[in-house]
Amino acid sequence: MAAKRRLADAEGSKLSRASGLGSGGSGLAALTSSTAVPARNKTVRLFPRDLGRLRGLTDRLGTATGRRVSEADVLRAALLLADRAESELLLTALKDSVWE
Repeated sequence: MAAKRRLADAEGSKLSRASGLGSGGSGLAALTSSTAVPARNKTVRLFPRDLGRLRGLTDRLGTATGRRVSEADVLRAALLLADRAESELLLTALKDSVWE
């Protein structure tokens, strides 16, 4: 059985040579995209009526598509629609949702 190479000994590996890290390169910065946005979880508190709306939308979209649609997918779609909507429409919806 071949001996395992330790990570410290990986300096001469193909990946190290291909990325230019074998000779003391710049580390992980060379392996990541400069435009990559790190994914971060975000907690949002919703009122019970908003949770009901979200569940209803999720069920309705799941029925329409014939497959499971997650609540996160529904929220992403709502954000996309809000991004494309006029500001006046969003302000009206905001007022309605806050003072409902």
